[in-house]
Amino acid sequence: MAAFILEQGRIPVANLTDSLEAARAQNKTDMVAMLEKAGAKPYEDFKLEPAYLAKLAGTYTNQGVEFIVVVNGARLAVGPTAAPPANRLTLVAKDATTFRALGAGAPSSGVFKIENDAVVSLTLSIGPQNIVLTRVEGK
Repeated sequence: MAAFILEQGRIPVANLTDSLEAARAQNKTDMVAMLEKAGAKPYEDFKLEPAYLAKLAGTYTNQGVEFIVVVNGARLAVGPTAAPPANRLTLVAKDATTFRALGAGAPSSGVFKIENDAVVSLTLSIGPQNIVLTRVEGK
């Protein structure tokens, strides 16, 4: 059924990318194959050095809730500290401070604010909502 919808529905390839990324993250190999056959391509990562990604990783807070940013290969992942890793959003670099956020179910992004070579915050935009996470030093 899904194959028919993809083949006959003429869904723009760009719209399939989020689905492909989600299927890959969940190890749904059949869905990945079907989406790739329909022409879906993964997002192209802006290349960042591992040391730079590590600089962005750390603990952030918003209204008493801690969030963690971790390096995940050539990408970052973010989510509440208490949440399991599978529930974190994947951040794909668009440039040195702007990231596309995957897994939120709505158009999403993350923007790191850097002052005097120090990371001070991360703003997550999920649909119309902006969540400013402040960096917690020493964590």
